[in-house]
Amino acid sequence: MAKVLRPVQVGLLSGRTARCDPQPSRTVCELLEEAQSKLGIGIQQLVTSSGMTLNQDFTLEEAGIDYAGHVFALASVNEDEALQTAQGGHLKALAALGLRS
Repeated sequence: MAKVLRPVQVGLLSGRTARCDPQPSRTVCELLEEAQSKLGIGIQQLVTSSGMTLNQDFTLEEAGIDYAGHVFALASVNEDEALQTAQGGHLKALAALGLRS
């Protein structure tokens, strides 16, 4: 039986999300570009909920993003703005990018 692929959720720290194509052969860069288009903002990095920055050259499979995965998009170029929008567990993702110690 074929596995049903569910969208990868790409979320902003503000809570907005985009549902993106979950094909394991897609690159993280392609996922980032799709999320940028759907959210209408520039995205600098994608990170996992555990705070790991995703290498944009990796496929989703190589990056460990499963078929119903959730990743966070960091779109702010201003550190203060990023910290003001951070909530709860998302602080780990900011720390991984050096935006919070």
